[in-house]
Amino acid sequence: EEEEPRLERKKETMSADPATAENLRLLRSSLSGSETGLQHHSDRSLSRFLRSKKTVDKAAALVLAYDAFVSEKGWQNLTFADVEKTFENKITVCCPDMRDREGRTIVWTRIGNFNKNTMKPEDVQKLMFFTMDWLTTTYERVQKDGVVIVGDWTGFSMFNFTPALPKLILHTAQNILPIRLKAACHVNQASFFNVVFGIITPFMGAKFRSRIRLMKDMDDLRNVVDNSMIPTEMGGQFSFPYDQVRDLMGKGKSHTDNPLNPAAAPPPQRTVVHM
Repeated sequence: EEEEPRLERKKETMSADPATAENLRLLRSSLSGSETGLQHHSDRSLSRFLRSKKTVDKAAALVLAYDAFVSEKGWQNLTFADVEKTFENKITVCCPDMRDREGRTIVWTRIGNFNKNTMKPEDVQKLMFFTMDWLTTTYERVQKDGVVIVGDWTGFSMFNFTPALPKLILHTAQNILPIRLKAACHVNQASFFNVVFGIITPFMGAKFRSRIRLMKDMDDLRNVVDNSMIPTEMGGQFSFPYDQVRDLMGKGKSHTDNPLNPAAAPPPQRTVVHM
């Protein structure tokens, strides 16, 4: 059982939960022809698609896109060990206890930590996929309340820029992952941010574009995120528990409670630790 969030939520984010037993049966049936089919996805996993898309038809389309993406990438049995090296660069980090003022989980992205000489855009894409998948599969409240991405551009330079990076991240977040993105806040933008933003804007859907928020400064960000939830590296008060998060992310498989490869052994039961 997960504990109640320590920040009081201002409002309920879902008036009616679409992840009902009936909708789960309909979703399995529409994709496999059987109400008990699609065994590589647990009910918890499929609930993510219903909660992000609201209807069975739209959820089914996203499941197909998601499974095809995982198969194409060869990520059927993706584990933390596959992304740990990129995790250590602190490009994408999150902690289940980090919430914005409305109780939504925050995922921090530090674009300035990307170095094209030592890592590939695909490495960042893989870490983001694993992180978001771990969050939404492990914590049901993240499925319901959604996530807020905070992009910190401190230290980013054109020397490290490659167009593939924002395109891969956008494609994964917008077209593949079953997440309820509530906002994407960008802070400490570099002078050439508009160049980068201009490259990926044509690939954004209207809904995704409406979630983009360009923050004037850190004080502007504090209107969304309390200072107690901002990492100390960004001038806040939250000391990020990297070792504990590393341990949490290292438990079990990624993207589904059961791997896409049915012959693989099932992952150990996750123990959710509230920090």
